[in-house]
Amino acid sequence: AAGMRFVQADVTETLPFEDGSFDCIFCLEVLEHVTVPIALLCEIRRLLATGGRAVVSVPSPYSWVELARELLGRHDPEGHLNAFTTPVMTNLAALAGLSVDARRGTSIRLPKTSRLISSNSILARSRIYLLRPASEVVFAGRHLG
Repeated sequence: AAGMRFVQADVTETLPFEDGSFDCIFCLEVLEHVTVPIALLCEIRRLLATGGRAVVSVPSPYSWVELARELLGRHDPEGHLNAFTTPVMTNLAALAGLSVDARRGTSIRLPKTSRLISSNSILARSRIYLLRPASEVVFAGRHLG
C-alpha cells in the first residue's frame, strides 16, 4: 500500500537486482558476520549505479568493548567472524572496485552506563565508511590499474 517492494535475499549469494540498480546502498553491521566479506563488497559494487555510493558500518576493533573482550579472552556473543581496521577496509574496498570517500565514527559508550558520546575517533563503537565506485584500483597504496 505504501508503494514499497520487499525482497528477501541471502547476502552471501548474488542479489536479485540488475547491475547498477541503486544510487545508494546501506550495509550496516553486516560485513563482520559473513565468511567472505569481499564477495559482499563486490556485490555492492555490482549493484551501485554510476556515481552511486554505499554506506558501510563495521564495529571498530579499537573500541573499549572489543579491546576488553580481546584482553580478557571473552567470547564474542555477537557472532563476529571478522574485524576491520581502516587499512583492511580500504584494501578490501579497493579489491571490490570501490574507494573509501569518507570515514566516521558512531559513538563511545561509557563503561557500566548507558551513556553514549558521539565520536569520530578511532575508539568509536563502530566505524562508518562512505564507499564509491573506483575509477582505478589502489591496493596497499599501489595503483594496480
